Amino acid sequence: YETLRKRFRREKGIPIGTYIRQKRIDEARRLLIKTEDPVYAVCWKVGFSSDSNGIRTFKRETGMTMGEYRRRYREEESRG
Repeated sequence: YETLRKRFRREKGIPIGTYIRQKRIDEARRLLIKTEDPVYAVCWKVGFSSDSNGIRTFKRETGMTMGEYRRRYREEESRG
């Protein structure tokens, strides 16, 4: 019988941890644009174990800090 981890990877093509991290980053992006929540609250809401872990992971995955992301995409949204 197959473990959940192995089955997930076989069916989705990515490790379960990667999938969860991607979902957290996607939700953090949405919250940064749509809410006024401070960065530490966004990290907590999307399930990071700490704000420093969330901030570091977000920057590694997107190439931007959460503040940079919020400013850039809010400006784009307001223009168009």
